Amino acid sequence: MKYEYKTIVLEIPRKPGLWSQKPQTDGLKHIDQTLAQLGEEGWNLVGVFPVTDGSNPAQISCALHYFSRPKA
Repeated sequence: MKYEYKTIVLEIPRKPGLWSQKPQTDGLKHIDQTLAQLGEEGWNLVGVFPVTDGSNPAQISCALHYFSRPKA
Protein backbone atom coordinates (compact mmCIF):
# COMPACT_ATOMS: atom_id res chain seq x y z
CA MET A 1 0.00 0.00 0.00
CA LYS A 2 1.24 3.52 -0.82
CA TYR A 3 0.68 6.56 1.38
CA GLU A 4 0.58 10.31 0.96
CA TYR A 5 1.60 12.76 3.65
CA LYS A 6 0.64 16.24 4.80
CA THR A 7 2.30 18.59 7.28
CA ILE A 8 0.52 21.61 8.73
CA VAL A 9 1.44 24.19 11.35
CA LEU A 10 -1.18 25.05 13.94
CA GLU A 11 -0.67 28.12 16.11
CA ILE A 12 -1.26 27.66 19.80
CA PRO A 13 -3.05 30.73 21.13
CA ARG A 14 -1.21 31.78 24.28
CA LYS A 15 -0.62 35.10 25.95
CA PRO A 16 3.05 35.94 26.52
CA GLY A 17 4.18 34.96 29.97
CA LEU A 18 5.19 32.07 32.11
CA TRP A 19 5.24 28.47 30.93
CA SER A 20 2.49 27.58 33.39
CA GLN A 21 -0.03 29.77 31.59
CA LYS A 22 -2.78 27.76 29.93
CA PRO A 23 -3.57 28.22 26.21
CA GLN A 24 -6.55 30.43 25.43
CA THR A 25 -9.43 27.97 25.04
CA ASP A 26 -11.27 30.00 22.38
CA GLY A 27 -8.35 29.44 20.00
CA LEU A 28 -8.35 25.71 20.64
CA LYS A 29 -11.74 25.41 18.89
CA HIS A 30 -9.99 26.30 15.62
CA ILE A 31 -7.48 23.48 16.18
CA ASP A 32 -10.29 21.01 16.91
CA GLN A 33 -12.17 22.08 13.77
CA THR A 34 -9.06 21.76 11.61
CA LEU A 35 -8.23 18.28 12.95
CA ALA A 36 -11.85 17.15 12.53
CA GLN A 37 -11.92 18.39 8.92
CA LEU A 38 -8.70 16.56 8.09
CA GLY A 39 -10.11 13.40 9.68
CA GLU A 40 -13.19 13.71 7.45
CA GLU A 41 -10.84 13.90 4.45
CA GLY A 42 -9.23 10.63 5.53
CA TRP A 43 -6.06 12.05 7.08
CA ASN A 44 -4.70 10.24 10.14
CA LEU A 45 -2.62 12.23 12.64
CA VAL A 46 0.65 10.35 13.08
CA GLY A 47 2.82 12.86 14.94
CA VAL A 48 3.10 16.28 16.53
CA PHE A 49 6.31 18.29 16.94
CA PRO A 50 6.07 21.35 19.21
CA VAL A 51 7.93 24.50 18.16
CA THR A 52 9.16 26.84 20.88
CA ASP A 53 9.74 30.57 20.74
CA GLY A 54 13.35 30.26 21.90
CA SER A 55 12.84 32.09 25.18
CA ASN A 56 13.93 30.79 28.57
CA PRO A 57 11.81 29.15 29.78
CA ALA A 58 10.60 28.18 26.33
CA GLN A 59 6.99 28.73 25.31
CA ILE A 60 5.37 26.47 22.74
CA SER A 61 4.10 28.85 20.07
CA CYS A 62 2.92 26.38 17.45
CA ALA A 63 3.18 22.74 16.51
CA LEU A 64 3.87 20.83 13.31
CA HIS A 65 1.22 18.16 12.75
CA TYR A 66 2.04 15.21 10.52
CA PHE A 67 -0.69 13.25 8.75
CA SER A 68 -0.85 10.28 6.42
CA ARG A 69 -3.51 8.47 4.45
CA PRO A 70 -3.52 5.68 1.85
CA LYS A 71 -3.12 6.93 -1.71
CA ALA A 72 -6.22 6.65 -3.83
